[in-house]
Amino acid sequence: MEYKKTEKEILKAIVKYDGEVKSLAEVLNKSKLLEKRGIAIVPNKHPNFIFLSKDRYSEDEKDALGYVTELISLIESLIKNRLIVIIPFQSSHVLVVGKMKSEYGNRPGLIRINDGKEYVVFKSENWGELVSSTGEQTHWIFTCSDEYVALEKILNSYFTVSEELKDLVMHNFKTEEQRRFSKQQFATWFSIAVAIIIGLLGILNR
Repeated sequence: MEYKKTEKEILKAIVKYDGEVKSLAEVLNKSKLLEKRGIAIVPNKHPNFIFLSKDRYSEDEKDALGYVTELISLIESLIKNRLIVIIPFQSSHVLVVGKMKSEYGNRPGLIRINDGKEYVVFKSENWGELVSSTGEQTHWIFTCSDEYVALEKILNSYFTVSEELKDLVMHNFKTEEQRRFSKQQFATWFSIAVAIIIGLLGILNR
């Protein structure tokens, strides 16, 4: 299977942090893949909240939302092909994916981000805002349930990585078959080159 550049970045991060962290949410936070794109996710099942930075995106942004669905689609494909295994036990719950540090605030309906630099403020069960320390709304909000995009189910569960995926990443996304073919091709061209050189030397020595 051929992977796109963005997919390779995700796969490299999954393999790199396997064993160091327990969940894919922690992988995304360690690698800063979402943070660099100005994306933050609050996995909440019904609904999940996706926040997009107003500094980077317009209100009707599609590319960033496409990245989130592409991320989950890739992970679902890895699960289907048993390249990673999701274990049906939740790890330490990451409240905000895409922000290095998040914790519950000092009152209900409040998540404190990066020691109070930002907050998620829940206005109701179905609505929340990501705001600065001064209360300014800094992100657009989008919602979806786990039935459509399984953010909570996938991101906050334990996972393990197969040796096959580790091997694939280690060899720059070339399968064993592709590597074998490359070696055979190299050996063939090397043999041809040697034969040509021997032939030339034979002509010169006449």
